[in-house]
Amino acid sequence: MTEDEDPFRRDARAAFGFLERDFGFLPVEEPDLNSSHPSLFTSARWDSPMLTVGVMREKGEVDVQLVARIDTPVLRPYVSHTFSLLRVLPQLAPGCLRGIEWPKDERAFLARLAGLLRRHGGELLRGDLRALETLSRGGAPPRRRPDRGQA
Repeated sequence: MTEDEDPFRRDARAAFGFLERDFGFLPVEEPDLNSSHPSLFTSARWDSPMLTVGVMREKGEVDVQLVARIDTPVLRPYVSHTFSLLRVLPQLAPGCLRGIEWPKDERAFLARLAGLLRRHGGELLRGDLRALETLSRGGAPPRRRPDRGQA
């Protein structure tokens, strides 16, 4: 991390550092495309052979995207390989988002998302893409993303 690194990217790397330590993901160094306006879009990304985890903030909205890096019998070319963490979590652990209180503070929000992924996503992070395949087949209804401003 550099002294002038974007605070969002720094906080995302701190919250999702377990991807490197516990699952062998490699951080991806990306150029800062919005150095003049970092509030518009900032991201941090980690890769494994099977999965990419991207933590993004665009115009104040935070999202964690999971991207299958390989094709499978279900995740074929021309089929989306990208899934929002908040859509995947209920597939991994039904009910895990029910009644959850979402912090308003961005750093705490990132920590909550990272904690949920760490707690419920071990198999996925080790390369088991079945949850993504189920979602790709339409196995779960679309979920509305929580608003950080609502508890």
